[in-house]
Amino acid sequence: MPVEIERKFLVVSEVWRGSAIRSRAIRQGYISRSGPLSVRVRTLNGDAFLTIKRRIPGPQREEYEYAIPLDDA
Repeated sequence: MPVEIERKFLVVSEVWRGSAIRSRAIRQGYISRSGPLSVRVRTLNGDAFLTIKRRIPGPQREEYEYAIPLDDA
């Protein structure tokens, strides 16, 4: 079972942008974000994914990601 470790950082300036090598356009939307599950659809570089995350105690989350047809996204 895949596990993601959630890390969040507070960015207080734009200085980091000078070190960026590349960027990618990501579009995403949430089907559900309430309760113990989060269900997201994301498109990236012509590919589409359905992601299901389950909250567990601590900074970890169980995460399942499945490729889906772009038209379905």
